[in-house]
Amino acid sequence: MRSKDRIKIFDDRSDIVLLLIPIILFGFFMLFFDVAECGDSFQYEHQFPMREPIYSLLLQLLQFVFKDFYRTALGVFQNILAVICTYWSCRRISKIYGFKGIFKFVSLSLLLIPHLLTPLASKTHLIITNTIMTEGISISIYYVWFTILMGILWDIYNDEGKKRSALVAALILSLVLSMIRGQMILCMPILLLTACFKTIENKNCDIKSKLKQMLIYCIFILLTLALRSVLTVAYNSIESGYAVKTVSSGPMLLANIAYVCDEEDAIYINDPAKRDVFIDIIRQTDREGLSVKYAEGNVIDRARFHEAGHETINFDIIDPAMRGLIYTSYSVDESDYLGLMILEDRLCSELSKELLPHVIKKYLSNYFVIASMGFVRSIAIERSVLPFYALLMYFIAMIGAVLLLIRDIHNKNALTMLLVIVVICGTVFGTSLVIQCITRYMIYNFAFFYIALIGVVKNLIKS
Repeated sequence: MRSKDRIKIFDDRSDIVLLLIPIILFGFFMLFFDVAECGDSFQYEHQFPMREPIYSLLLQLLQFVFKDFYRTALGVFQNILAVICTYWSCRRISKIYGFKGIFKFVSLSLLLIPHLLTPLASKTHLIITNTIMTEGISISIYYVWFTILMGILWDIYNDEGKKRSALVAALILSLVLSMIRGQMILCMPILLLTACFKTIENKNCDIKSKLKQMLIYCIFILLTLALRSVLTVAYNSIESGYAVKTVSSGPMLLANIAYVCDEEDAIYINDPAKRDVFIDIIRQTDREGLSVKYAEGNVIDRARFHEAGHETINFDIIDPAMRGLIYTSYSVDESDYLGLMILEDRLCSELSKELLPHVIKKYLSNYFVIASMGFVRSIAIERSVLPFYALLMYFIAMIGAVLLLIRDIHNKNALTMLLVIVVICGTVFGTSLVIQCITRYMIYNFAFFYIALIGVVKNLIKS
């Protein structure tokens, strides 16, 4: 049975060009560039418990099927996925906003920019879809997830069945994304926020029905989070023999704490052995000129300084110090590498819990410095005057959204802009807790910010 609103591949001739552009770009990447490694690739390839499951399982499947040619297969898969997801998202966004002609191609360009920005402007110069890293699939899937969210916000699912299907699809993609990159667990509360907002906005339901519906949404999110934990523990148990959740954040968080601490802060650590190790960490950090006291300049300069030294503190100072403690206390060394890493993560987390309440002011001061770089990199790069440009763009976006909401509290353009800003805030503040805000962690919302901004400006001009 044919349906008038059945999704077609092309609406008009412009859509053919709209599809050809990503095919040419990602086809070029696929045919003319080898699949490269990054620092985390080995751990994903060998299913380490320090990494989330889904990308590791994808690599394992491709290794099983394609043997020595699995990297070529990965490049083909990631580039084809990028073509499909980018094109689908662009067409759906164009329908949501009513974009025609040039605005369709502007939207496509914005969706493609992160794939050009990383090889051209980042320190690594990696091509996202030609590298063994989670962004090879997570950015593409995120595009689809956020576009579905926009569709829910704009009421394009015009009956309850389609709306329910969209919510289920968004929930499944939230689970998938959170099991590709830990930071993407943010997708679940954002989905919950959107679903609850639409329920509150619904004038056809009484308060009791709205509360019941929102409770159901909360239960589904909690069950999905529980499922995520169970699946992750089961995966690690099967693959590595350790029934643990993903372990990696402990040393990174401790690195951020050590960066702002003085030797005197070690008095807050109860265990003498741990206290001595932490003093050694602080002393070495200070000797190498990596602590916060050596950071100078404006907020972006200080963020750069922290970023430059974070991995040195983590890998060259904390790792050896903690491993010495672990060998002395537990007789575990690198012959049991995974057990060593799990113990290190646990002990670093314990140290952080003891220290953080007492050094919270210093930690938060630096936390917002790290976050400042994240906000810039979410919509620009940190070169020259571009940090000021980013600040101006956020100001314009917020003022524009507020003006539209003053005129109409239900204005979809304004609400989408606010949703994008909330997601950027969640991404930046979540990432800044334990690690630096490098470009590839921040670019997920780049396109959606500018697309939403175009919608806000167009709406303001029309009204």
